[in-house]
Amino acid sequence: MTTYQRRLWLLSDDEPWCLQQAARLSSCCKTTVKQLVLGGSDDPPLLQLLGREYGLLIFNAHQGFDPDYFAAATGTIIAGGMVLLLTPPLAEWGEKNDAMQQRISVAGYPDKGVTSRYLLRLATELADRCQPFHFNAQQPPPPLSLHLRTTQPGSEQQRQLLPELLAHLNNPKARWQPLVLIADRGRGKSALLGMVAAAYLQQDSVNIILTAPTLAATTEIFNHALRCKAERLNARQLRWQHATLSYLPPDQLLAQKPGADLLLIDEAAAIPPQLLIPLLSHYPYQLLTTTVHGYEGSGRGFIHRFKDALDKETPGWRQFSLTTPIRWLADDPLESLVNHLLLLNATAVATEQLLGFTKDSWQITEINRDLLWQQPAKLHAIFGLLLEAHYRTTALDLRQLLDGPNVRIIVICWQERVVGVALLADEGALVANASDPLAAAIIAGKRRPRGHLLPQIIASQRGVAAALTLPMRRIIRIAIHPQLQRQGLGSSLLKSIIDQAARDGCAAIGTTFGVSLPLLNFWQQSGFTPIHLGERARSASGSYALTLLHPLTASGEAVLQQAVEVHQHQLPEQLGDLFAHESTLDPAIAIALLRLAATYCRSELTTIETLEINAFANGERSYNSVIATLRDTAMQLFCLPDNAQNPLLMLVLLKVLARKPWHECCQRLAISGQRQGLAQLRQIYRSVIH
Repeated sequence: MTTYQRRLWLLSDDEPWCLQQAARLSSCCKTTVKQLVLGGSDDPPLLQLLGREYGLLIFNAHQGFDPDYFAAATGTIIAGGMVLLLTPPLAEWGEKNDAMQQRISVAGYPDKGVTSRYLLRLATELADRCQPFHFNAQQPPPPLSLHLRTTQPGSEQQRQLLPELLAHLNNPKARWQPLVLIADRGRGKSALLGMVAAAYLQQDSVNIILTAPTLAATTEIFNHALRCKAERLNARQLRWQHATLSYLPPDQLLAQKPGADLLLIDEAAAIPPQLLIPLLSHYPYQLLTTTVHGYEGSGRGFIHRFKDALDKETPGWRQFSLTTPIRWLADDPLESLVNHLLLLNATAVATEQLLGFTKDSWQITEINRDLLWQQPAKLHAIFGLLLEAHYRTTALDLRQLLDGPNVRIIVICWQERVVGVALLADEGALVANASDPLAAAIIAGKRRPRGHLLPQIIASQRGVAAALTLPMRRIIRIAIHPQLQRQGLGSSLLKSIIDQAARDGCAAIGTTFGVSLPLLNFWQQSGFTPIHLGERARSASGSYALTLLHPLTASGEAVLQQAVEVHQHQLPEQLGDLFAHESTLDPAIAIALLRLAATYCRSELTTIETLEINAFANGERSYNSVIATLRDTAMQLFCLPDNAQNPLLMLVLLKVLARKPWHECCQRLAISGQRQGLAQLRQIYRSVIH
């Protein structure tokens, strides 16, 4: 009887034998089964696998095992399909050169600095879970015969959910109440999105816009939308009578913001939130989908990060989920195996296990990574916290956690349960002195030794060569259990990390993260000072990277003072340029950064500056006649205590620093016109004098 279960066959021996056997097995079903072969130099980009379907996957891990790629590829296999995983002999796998080691290697560490803990765990789990489908030269695999389920019946969940979604999207009272659909891979999110599009198109003259990380990822959506007998105009658009469905990449959608009756967003966790958030206030009807566990990030973490924006911008938003598989059957062996191998289903400690938690009974300790890979409960809890806290956490991060040569893991435990975790990296001490040729090459942008982000940012972006001579420690991530946040655990963990870094002889400790106001406030209140803002938004998160430093020695303090001086000098011009070109940076963050930087600026005005600002404030000089002076003294507006919450600082940012035309400033700040705007500008500059 055909079960349509998906399976993994493990072929572990030398590479020529594995490839020969894979070719033999492939030939058994070459004419009838769509196949995907990965592990070579011509592999397609990972995101191109979104929405694709295959019956057979051959994954050659002899040259390197990329867990993100493996997760993506196995998610394309339909019911009844097969994965052939080719590996070295499991007992020898950890001793082989692995190309993936280069991605986590660190300059200054021995060639063997990257350990094989990750591969040892993987080999152990595969040996335990792949019987009786583990083959080698002594026990070759039998002929392969696949029975694929080529049609995918919709689930009862889809049938029940479809009318509810459509009723919401057609309800005038549901405007500005987005729908968020969360599901694991293979549950039919994209198919349901296509069904919604097909039904919505049959209304008169509607316009639907679809966005997703790539056009290739929308194939299934378009295929389902076409079932309403729509006409395919091109790869990005279809039409049914006077209604249209059009695809736009996320960045183009934000830049153009064309009109639409409905916005569909697929795989939202793979799209930077800085691109998504502005859309919330532009399109009254939206349906977003995202994956719970996956190579593109965690849907759980996405909701945690995106929830505040949804609550603020669209408080009536609703969340739905799909749990029944469509692409494969329930209780699928392959899905269970992949989730276990890559910890895609790792979760933080259950809330009910935290009953009775008290703040005086936790312990902060450093994890021995040589033991961690053999402690599944602790490893699951640590990685689960990271998945919950950071929506861009992927399967590859597990390998960094276990094998990164300069990585440290610090945890907060309560009754042997992990309730907080911090990942740290030891960096710096790259050169003996600042005159070393390597230091000059790093500052000039000609060299980027791997794995030393913090000192290289200080040297290359702030010109402080001494940073390369000092030992530093970088905080990669901090995650606290969602049920225990805002109870002081994060601050206590950070204090412990700082104290230990000082005892270990680090000159400074720092961090780099995608800046947000809550994070900026947390780090600033913990004694960390901003020293560099990234020039462009990160492609992964859409946020701007902010680097902060906390000195621990006199030499660290000297580096901080030099870096801050450059940062304070450059920040007004940098932010002015960013906002002159439609930056996605939150203006409130820009003002907060300017206020922090302004504490280091000069406090006295020159005689000429005093005369010119006084004349401008009293209406005796025009804006254009004193513009240079206004720009030179703008930072002093941000350091005045009375201006801490002054909304007119936004006008200074947009008009004086970003040089926006008056009509744009007035429109953005709800000012009636240039006359009122000029009066407000004169008012705030009066505070510099008085």
